[in-house]
Amino acid sequence: MNRKALADQLRECQIRLGQAPKFFIDNLPDEAIIEAYVVCSDCGGRLISMEAVDSCITKAQSHEDFVAFINEHLRNHVHSPN
Repeated sequence: MNRKALADQLRECQIRLGQAPKFFIDNLPDEAIIEAYVVCSDCGGRLISMEAVDSCITKAQSHEDFVAFINEHLRNHVHSPN
């Protein structure tokens, strides 16, 4: 999978789930939609390195695969101090 294909699938998923208005999601740059999945919404810390993100994208066949790979890394996340 490549970044563009992943970003497109993530956008479709977010729109389907009603996470934000379609206009907002459609106008997010590819990197921003991907970053939304690899940055902790509580503390703002990175869940995985950029190298690991690249690896996850390369291995993924779909956005579901990508999210599953990211979730594997969540178990090791320690919240950054505020």
